[in-house]
Amino acid sequence: MLKRNSLLVSFFFVSLYSVALETFLTRYFAVTNWAEYGYWIISIVMAGFAISGIILSIFESFFEKYSRILLSTIPAALIEFTVLGIYCVSVNQFNPLECQNEMLWKNQLGNIAKYYLALFPIFFLLGVYISLIYVRHYREIGKIYAVNLIGSAIGSVAMLGGMYAVHVFYLPAIIFPLLLVPVFFGVVDQSAKVKKIIVGCGLAAFVLAEVYIVFFNTSNFPFYKSITTVLSVEGTKVVKEQSLPDGYFMVLDDITEFNNTDLSNNYDLLKMSPPPRSLGVYRDGRRVSSLV
Repeated sequence: MLKRNSLLVSFFFVSLYSVALETFLTRYFAVTNWAEYGYWIISIVMAGFAISGIILSIFESFFEKYSRILLSTIPAALIEFTVLGIYCVSVNQFNPLECQNEMLWKNQLGNIAKYYLALFPIFFLLGVYISLIYVRHYREIGKIYAVNLIGSAIGSVAMLGGMYAVHVFYLPAIIFPLLLVPVFFGVVDQSAKVKKIIVGCGLAAFVLAEVYIVFFNTSNFPFYKSITTVLSVEGTKVVKEQSLPDGYFMVLDDITEFNNTDLSNNYDLLKMSPPPRSLGVYRDGRRVSSLV
């Protein structure tokens, strides 16, 4: 009973992590790319889950033989593959402006493939884990499915709530701890020596992932968004910033706003005072309006 309950708890948190990560990546792509390309996340998730199911079907005997050790080690592996995937996505030089040009779009196919290569392993492992749970406990398929759905729903809602409090680039730091639960609970049927190795590797992966996200994060706005140029102008000040599920908003005070104020520039001829100082409002790195 203890082993069975521990497995259900582990499955609940892996399901929670899976959808929380998908929700985060969709928001992350909107900031570090354009929101229109967030559909790639759905594509990558479906590819990972589908191919994992195919592989399990083809190599059924292998996965049946090693299912216990796989269910114990995948949560720890997910932490490192996730942080590695985020790093690879953050340094990808994909340029959607070229992608939309009929002469240059082929140059970006390699960068699109890099997105898939970076994130596919994460969802392949998630697919393997979830499939193994269903296969091993097919007699309790209703209960397993309920745990999967509840965990997924809570994961999505929790991530949306986290977007109100945490900068989008640092959101992974609050979801990595979710995998510590299956790291600890997933080893109950392993020997004492194996438990120590798996838990030790899981903790090490967790610490390294958190250190990278908090102190060495390479995520940033892409060069083709207007905010990148504005932030490089001397004297630019961030007046306010607010993270929300529907956008990462920034209010900037910078000299370029003089050029964006929708007023006449013939102030000397009209014997008027200079134009009013305005602030720029940016959503996900794209300028949306002025505040005068």
